[in-house]
Amino acid sequence: MKARHKLPKSIPLKANTVKPLFLERYALFGLFILAILPFLFFSRSVSCTFYISKSAIFTWAWLIFGIPSLWLLRDGRAFDRLKTPFSLSVLIFATMLVLSTVFSITPLVSLFGVYERQLGLMTQIQALGMTFLTIIILNDEKKIYLFADLLILAGAINAVVAIFQFFGLDFTGFDIPLGTHAYGLQGQPDLFGSVMMFTIFLNFGRLFSSVSPVRRLAFGVALLVQTAGILFSLTRGAWIGYLSGLLVFIVILLSFSDRGRRKHHLKFILIGLALLLIISAGAVSVFSDFFVPRIMGLLQIKGTAATRLILWQETLRFIWDNTINGKVFGVGLESFRRAFMPFKPLHLSQLEPNVNYDDPHNNYLGILAKMGIAGFLAWTAIWFLAARSIFRLFKQDLFNDERVFLAGLTVGLLAYAVNTLTIFDTVVSMTLFYVFLGLIVSLNNIVAAREDVHNVAVIEGKAGTPWPFFVIVLVMSVLVVVNGIYYFKAWAADNNFLYGLGNIKYYEANQNAMAPPARLQFLETTLARMNAAMAQNPIESHYAVYYALASSYYYDVLRQQNSDAAKYQLNKGIKRLLVYKDVTWEPENFYIALADAYNKLNDLDSAVKYLKTGVDDWDHQNFYMRYNLAIILVRRADQRAADGDAAGAMADLHEALNQLNRGKAVIARSDEFRHVYGQMLELEKKISDRLVDIRRPGLPSSH
Repeated sequence: MKARHKLPKSIPLKANTVKPLFLERYALFGLFILAILPFLFFSRSVSCTFYISKSAIFTWAWLIFGIPSLWLLRDGRAFDRLKTPFSLSVLIFATMLVLSTVFSITPLVSLFGVYERQLGLMTQIQALGMTFLTIIILNDEKKIYLFADLLILAGAINAVVAIFQFFGLDFTGFDIPLGTHAYGLQGQPDLFGSVMMFTIFLNFGRLFSSVSPVRRLAFGVALLVQTAGILFSLTRGAWIGYLSGLLVFIVILLSFSDRGRRKHHLKFILIGLALLLIISAGAVSVFSDFFVPRIMGLLQIKGTAATRLILWQETLRFIWDNTINGKVFGVGLESFRRAFMPFKPLHLSQLEPNVNYDDPHNNYLGILAKMGIAGFLAWTAIWFLAARSIFRLFKQDLFNDERVFLAGLTVGLLAYAVNTLTIFDTVVSMTLFYVFLGLIVSLNNIVAAREDVHNVAVIEGKAGTPWPFFVIVLVMSVLVVVNGIYYFKAWAADNNFLYGLGNIKYYEANQNAMAPPARLQFLETTLARMNAAMAQNPIESHYAVYYALASSYYYDVLRQQNSDAAKYQLNKGIKRLLVYKDVTWEPENFYIALADAYNKLNDLDSAVKYLKTGVDDWDHQNFYMRYNLAIILVRRADQRAADGDAAGAMADLHEALNQLNRGKAVIARSDEFRHVYGQMLELEKKISDRLVDIRRPGLPSSH
């Protein structure tokens, strides 16, 4: 291992082929924006603040910086930097993403993403493209270190926000209590941990590779802040990822250091560990009400930890069933919720009665389920080639700072890998993952260019644009433009939806205090906003569910004054909803909204049909749907009894009892839904009494 006495040279380039300086600076600035802006950006003008806003801003940054950079730098040198087995593995994985979308159970959803995740093919290809941008643009160590420092700064800002959130202070405007699981600018604590794994170990690498006391102090403060952010996130997956990464980083650092540096590093490590222990012990003792349950839940494998284990077991069963039935490309990106729902077993629903899973909360199982065995093998190949590149780099005769920085990159990836055993990717964590892969390749290219004359010639390349590179850039350009247009519309749509959703919540809380004319006008405004949202983003089924709900409320207010107009609006809501019957990502909410509308129109046969479809074909353990089905069956039984159809009435009442029994089995041990269980018991008694009445000859058939 060599000591460095001067800054590294850039990868040699022929003087007559060097791009103008402003183009390189433009591309470098663009890469900074692409990596950091989604990390720190959010907007409350959309309802899914931390999903749509981040994917949208990432896409628009690609339009402004990413695509122009690719076109401006499209020459032989750039292409030759990409000519590695690793780049090929990334392209193969991109192909698997496309095939997973083509063979998806809901291709359009897989293409653009769903309301709650926004990680469709378009956005994932953009994240994947960050690998190539990083390799092309970061062609010397000055750029790499500057880029790393900005990522560390972003991580520190994110951590500061998280720390304040734990103490009940959130500058983003949300009203949160003391002890909130800190999430920074990532939307929820689980998502916070996966992105912090990258920046915090990059911070470790820069801290131990820097020689300047001022830099060390700055990196030390940033590291302390980020560690506190991880601690106050109260996220067990992040804790495990951090501790695992810390152990590995210490082993690597001490293993590859000479005797003098090893002693120096060991002193700082011991001081750091003592400081970590003091801070952690202090936080746990002062805020024991928040920390102890999380720690005990981890040690005893109970609560959400136990639920996750069952979810993973059932996901493996689900994956096996799909694989033996020929779904080698999986069920499709963003389609897990719809596909897994019929597989959800009773014992899992008893632990989390009112939950449907958008993801198995394990990134590896998620990829295996959504992309099948083919996609998972391609993903594994990326990890294998990354590990091979890292191993080969460590065998090179690196400078001290290079080796320690490489340790930070390596452990960042490892900690992310551990953390995502319990969570899924977001646009931010996915982007940082591909950026880290690109950083490893860039560092490898720099070392190869310095050590090997042959590799210098390869990296210099030739002028002109090779046709494979041209095709890649062209395809990326088309995808980003299409996705950019989609997000302009999706942003506007969600802004309208947010307004309408706020109206619905306000109406539900205050309708009794509003005069009928005011209620009518309020709901008309709500319907107009929901209608605008559906027009701007017709792909999203979520808007139609709430449009139907608003139509139902409108019907309640208007039916006494103008029955025909009320029925027209409710039928319009039904019609809009039925458009998404085969593509909705939330079948349970779809069928509940549909049955509610038909029930109000007194079309009980249709209401029963759709609710039975919901519980028989989709969400077998949805107690709320079964309870509503029982209520409607009782109502239909009364009508049949009044019409003299005693047999039909009894059949409906027996089926209602069956639905109640199925629903009660889900929530029998739930304190949260004890009141619903009580309501089910009351309805069960009413049904039993009703059956007795129908069986008695001479009694009236309805009462």
